[in-house]
Amino acid sequence: MWITYVNRKGHIYYLCEGVTKTGKPKYYFAQKPSGTPVEDIPDGFQIQETVDGIVSLVRPKPSQLTAEDIAVVQSAISAHPKANRYLLYVKGDEITIHERVNSDLAEIGYGFGLTISRAKAEEYDRQNARYQPMMRFTLTDKVNRGFTAERRCFRSWADDWITIGNSKHLNRLASKFIPKLGTDAFYELF
Repeated sequence: MWITYVNRKGHIYYLCEGVTKTGKPKYYFAQKPSGTPVEDIPDGFQIQETVDGIVSLVRPKPSQLTAEDIAVVQSAISAHPKANRYLLYVKGDEITIHERVNSDLAEIGYGFGLTISRAKAEEYDRQNARYQPMMRFTLTDKVNRGFTAERRCFRSWADDWITIGNSKHLNRLASKFIPKLGTDAFYELF
């Protein structure tokens, strides 16, 4: 019996086992079963799906983030007027907010006489959306729970992250910066 995983796009992936050149086992997900079926997730591994729906088997990175930290950022995203455009991704001690970069069929095309229902248009958007990282909060002081807020810079000379704030209170950073996502004010944050 194969271990399967359905990603956000609705594709089924099968956990497979192969062998490296040195004879060690390697694990991978494939849309068509191949190699040896894997019936149990190996010790020390977990299934991970990226924002773009890529499925893999990884060793979890240790994190000092709490469920409350993640909830603070998720709550601020939920309060955003266009919350459906943003996804949260947690890796290690970073909480990254990704923004949808392709057009919204449900918002743009639906109003132009498409013959599909709004629900189907929204489902299509959800399954086919591409995302890019826009903002992140990094736990920088594990003792005092200090965070750094950064935004993505898209200038050719600085295609990197720009620090826009530091605080011991993640809720202050989130409530100050997340509402600026998707606005011109976002690009003025330094």
